[in-house]
Amino acid sequence: MKSTKDIRKILGEETENLRNGKITPAILNAIVNAADKIIQTLKVELEYAKLNGKKHESEFIEEKAA
Repeated sequence: MKSTKDIRKILGEETENLRNGKITPAILNAIVNAADKIIQTLKVELEYAKLNGKKHESEFIEEKAA
C-alpha cells in the first residue's frame, strides 16, 4: 500500500472476495482492522501537524490538484 487510494482499492477487492467466497469474514475483518490502524496513524499525524502550525506532507495521502 502506497496511498489512501490503494487502501480503498484493496478494501473493495477484498469485500468482493468475501462475496465470492474466496475469503472468510474473519480474514476481511483482519484486513479492515489493519487498514483502520493505518488510517488512525494518519489522523494522528495530521492533528499533530495542525497543532504545530505545520503543513502535513505525506506521500501516503493523495492531494487533489488545484
